[in-house]
Amino acid sequence: MIAQSAGIFYRASSPSEPDFVLEGDIVTVTKTLGLMEAMKMFSPVTLDSFNRQDAVLYDPETKFRVERIINANGQQVSSGDLLYIVTPL
Repeated sequence: MIAQSAGIFYRASSPSEPDFVLEGDIVTVTKTLGLMEAMKMFSPVTLDSFNRQDAVLYDPETKFRVERIINANGQQVSSGDLLYIVTPL
């Protein structure tokens, strides 16, 4: 899964909170995986946010395993940077 825009990537909602997901977790397409912050606006990162009416990349009926989380908490990312590696189950 790649970043749709540039911003700051967060693995948790705050430094005192646990990460949204860990490597090895099984998730649905609606599970929040992280947050992207751009210009003080926070957007949740979900697999479903990559689906479009004419192109479903992540089937809502399928669960996915988080194989790898690429970026550190609070890391600047650019549009097109790899964020996660997930595999369907």
